[in-house]
Amino acid sequence: ESNIVSWDSRKDEPFNHSKLKKGQILGINIPHNLYEERLRGRYKFDFNHMACYAGHYVFDGKLDPWIFHNLEGDIKSQSLISFLCYTGSEIIEVFKPREGIIS
Repeated sequence: ESNIVSWDSRKDEPFNHSKLKKGQILGINIPHNLYEERLRGRYKFDFNHMACYAGHYVFDGKLDPWIFHNLEGDIKSQSLISFLCYTGSEIIEVFKPREGIIS
């Protein structure tokens, strides 16, 4: 059984973080990713980073989506918007994990 793509930047309307659900996986493309060269040719994805959506939290009076992800060997909890802006990244796909992985 495969993960289900619930949003795809190549097919769907513009990304709307208010539609994210906890536990969804984000396929993110980080330009100039250090790991990309090592992985080139081994995998056929349009993204080179993945993050798990943790939920929306109030930050500076606004609802802000947060993610958990492994960045340079450390698990980080971080604002999705801040991460995308800081790295110049874009979300390529959003996945709903297979049944039984997240309840």
